Amino acid sequence: MGNTIAEIRRKIWLADRPRTPPVVTMLSLQERRLLHYLARRHFTNRGAIVDAGCFLGGSTVVLAEGLRQWAASAGAAPSHPIQTYDLFAAEAWTIGTLLPRDMQAGDSFRALFDRNLARYRDLIEVHEGDITSAAWPGWPVEILFVDCAKVPVVNDFIVRTFFPRLIPGMSIVIQQDYIFDSWNAWIHLTMERLSDYFEILTDTGFGSVVYLNTRAIPAGEIAAATVCPMAGEDKIRLLDRARGRFKGVQAIMLQRSHASYLCGPVWCTGCDAAGHLAAFTRIANAELEQLRPIAGANVAADIDQLSRALAEPGRALAALQADVNRLVDKIGPVIAARRRDFAGRPWRLIGLPRPTARWRTLARRPWTVLRIVKSHLDRALLAGERGTVRRQQPDGAKMSSDDPQTSPTSSIPKAGLDGIQ
Repeated sequence: MGNTIAEIRRKIWLADRPRTPPVVTMLSLQERRLLHYLARRHFTNRGAIVDAGCFLGGSTVVLAEGLRQWAASAGAAPSHPIQTYDLFAAEAWTIGTLLPRDMQAGDSFRALFDRNLARYRDLIEVHEGDITSAAWPGWPVEILFVDCAKVPVVNDFIVRTFFPRLIPGMSIVIQQDYIFDSWNAWIHLTMERLSDYFEILTDTGFGSVVYLNTRAIPAGEIAAATVCPMAGEDKIRLLDRARGRFKGVQAIMLQRSHASYLCGPVWCTGCDAAGHLAAFTRIANAELEQLRPIAGANVAADIDQLSRALAEPGRALAALQADVNRLVDKIGPVIAARRRDFAGRPWRLIGLPRPTARWRTLARRPWTVLRIVKSHLDRALLAGERGTVRRQQPDGAKMSSDDPQTSPTSSIPKAGLDGIQ
């Protein structure tokens, strides 16, 4: 097992070639190879494998194939099947792209999952429905793959339920939504609060960050790492510290995630309006600086004006919105022209000299710095109109997918993209 820790750090898992049935998935090839490697090489049968957020089975199928290879090598069956969790309920944005066009929002896709995992039925146990209603039998957890922490309440449930079961020096936690550009900051808060109990081993460039649990986590620390009751000033401090662990494009992704969180509907108790908007202003100004080399000198004055407006206490919302729109009107055509200039080489838009491995995934995403800034600012204005500081639901409360305050997708920036392609 000691050798596998070193191999994980050295990314030996990139050489894995899982031979599995084709499954539609949002996971990258690197992530699928990582999971296959962990089940095949790192697993020792001292605990269970938890697959929290399987969707159509993209994670499950590689974990199961890796576990089957482990069993063949060990000459023994695993003590526990892979514990797989999902709502198995279609979301509108997945229909026609990841799910069949004839499905409706809310329809179950469990039958598609079962078909994808038909050859591995003996290795998995499926838990359909709200994971926060599931009971854990008390087994140790050896591999924990988290891809369902889309809202803080689910994140907190995972921390309370599975983290106390981790095996120090052995258990691996994979936070799949860690390196992403919106709505996921509660994952950063939890892992940063527990940084004394985890070591970052590796990451997959975009998406997953892999942790080794280094020592047992006391009950008091588990409680302190749950996001819903966490004080606002602690959140700002932990977010700043989390960004400092990454560089380049990854740091930019975390920066955008934190801006989204600070001005979004999931901001919760313990921080005054001026405090968290000041943190957002600092991040937004850093985003605006990313625009300068893209837009050129002809809009520099507008960027300066918006930066000053963001920092002005009590700035009228209508005036701030006018500043945003003025910048959008001027810079939109410039961005469009620059995108044409860099057709096929989008990494140059943010000054990278070559398409690094980490950028290749990001280059396919249709965002620009301007789109992110504008969407965050639009949402900041909306939050200001409704009352800046919002109170989170009590710890342990269920979140309804129909509630715009708590929906996993409601906090993804969507506003302010009209006319910016």
